[in-house]
Amino acid sequence: ASSLLAEAGLLDGRPATTHWNYFERFLRRYPQVHLKTRHLITQSDNIYCVGSVNSIADLCVHLAEDWYGSGIARAVEHQFSPEIRQPFQSAAWQDTPQRRHHDETVLLAQQWLQDHMHCAVSLQDMGPAFGVSARTLHRRFRQATGMAPQAYLTALRMNTARELLRRSNLSIAEIAWQIGLQDASYFSQLFRRSNGVTPGQYREAVRGKLFDPPGKPAPAPP
Repeated sequence: ASSLLAEAGLLDGRPATTHWNYFERFLRRYPQVHLKTRHLITQSDNIYCVGSVNSIADLCVHLAEDWYGSGIARAVEHQFSPEIRQPFQSAAWQDTPQRRHHDETVLLAQQWLQDHMHCAVSLQDMGPAFGVSARTLHRRFRQATGMAPQAYLTALRMNTARELLRRSNLSIAEIAWQIGLQDASYFSQLFRRSNGVTPGQYREAVRGKLFDPPGKPAPAPP
């Protein structure tokens, strides 16, 4: 698909990616295209390129979330082997990202939320900490990111929770504690609201694909 776009001249002067096996050929044939060999997805305005089958799944989930919200996106994600998914932001090169902004106060607040996600965060105290009122910070945060600070914090926590469910053996209560929620029941409610399934159901689905089911006989030696 990237080669077709390049042949049509639609990628001239734009970032693009393709499968690693075609990098050299692509560079020789389309020198006017800015090939991003370290990214599996590129976005330039409304033109997307992907470099692998799994990246197609990453892109589909990202588009579903943009168009239909996180609940639908998580339902789509479950159909695309969630244990091998990467967040769009970590896989993609974007020259016009939707969430880019230049509000330094909001950028500091975003980093502060990332750093203090595991704590009991008081959003009312954030504004004065950054030299503005809580109401002003809330307004500027929503204007810059498209999300309220609480929704942004919840999204950070749910992203971390999914990763811990995939990769760790921590209990549900321990994961809740790790992301700054003392109540495991409340964490489960938030997770289900965000992902469409409970934490236990999510872990079971992911682990069922990551590992062989128990009791499966070992393959016979050759």
